[in-house]
Amino acid sequence: MKWLIEVLAVFALLSVQQTVHSQPVPRAIVNGRVVDDSTRAPIPLANVFVSNSTIGTGTDSNGRFKLREVPLGSQQVVASIVGYLPGSVMVLLRDSTARTLEIRLKARPVQMPAVEIEARDPAEWRENLKRFLKTFFGSTTNSLKCKLLNPEVLDFLQEAEPFVATAREPLEIDNKALGYHMRCVLVHFSDSREIFQFIGLTAYSNLKPRDQTEAEQWKANRRDAFYGSKRHFLLALLEKNTREEGFAVNRVRKDFVRNALRRAAGSDVNPDTLLTPGEFSFQKKLSFADLLQVVYTRRDAPQISLIEMGRPQTVVYANGQTEDPLGLWTYGYWSSQRFADLLPLDYEPE
Repeated sequence: MKWLIEVLAVFALLSVQQTVHSQPVPRAIVNGRVVDDSTRAPIPLANVFVSNSTIGTGTDSNGRFKLREVPLGSQQVVASIVGYLPGSVMVLLRDSTARTLEIRLKARPVQMPAVEIEARDPAEWRENLKRFLKTFFGSTTNSLKCKLLNPEVLDFLQEAEPFVATAREPLEIDNKALGYHMRCVLVHFSDSREIFQFIGLTAYSNLKPRDQTEAEQWKANRRDAFYGSKRHFLLALLEKNTREEGFAVNRVRKDFVRNALRRAAGSDVNPDTLLTPGEFSFQKKLSFADLLQVVYTRRDAPQISLIEMGRPQTVVYANGQTEDPLGLWTYGYWSSQRFADLLPLDYEPE
């Protein structure tokens, strides 16, 4: 059985039309400069974005940038450009006051192409690439319409389990199922028989549809990828309307995992007791004992997921984002969803 430590999550119901996030998320402006770490010289034309969102821009000739409509909470602002290692700054936005950051990028070490080719077994690398793509994109119908545009930046380490992948440049991906181009800084990727771990800092931008039919299909697929997802569930928790949104929540003992992944099990939980006030108005603290079984009932076949605390507690922000990417461990349905099914955290269904 595979289980997944998630940074992001997804999935959904096409027929539901209203977003559970009825209250507007407070937002702020983030200004800043991107500079060379050694010389402090400004770096123009760098890509700057809020991780795992569509909020992004480029730096001007003085290395300056401005990001608007950034949700309050703990946000990772990422900068990248060819010739430098990606850099990021974590910022806690407590209120709508504009914040100013400096992101320092280190020059990327020059690699010798001849050594690179000599050290790599092409046949083994291609097999490793197949495993990476299958694990990374997943096996849903959306995965069939995802394409990695620059696989040559990947390197693999498979001397023993787990299978590890690293990337020398951000991964460039077209998702023709959801209508996004994604630029992913691969922070961590490992896969074994028991556990899959993935951490990525991703910038989303909209692809241009061929016609109105494709545009409408992308809208439908995005809704389908949202409803029933972990983020949908966390938003419903915040709004105290999990039952109205189609979720049933049960508490399950840790020794009952296998059965709980096949059918409704455990004892009924009042979801309103799972959250306590956070330090700020835009956040709540989530904590529970044992595991929670979350059943999404608005499908032809109920979708069953289990979640377990990876820490004693984790913070949930008003947009359904968790502060700690390792704060929740998932099993079952949610853990089967991979990069092909991910949506930006600023997505809200129309």
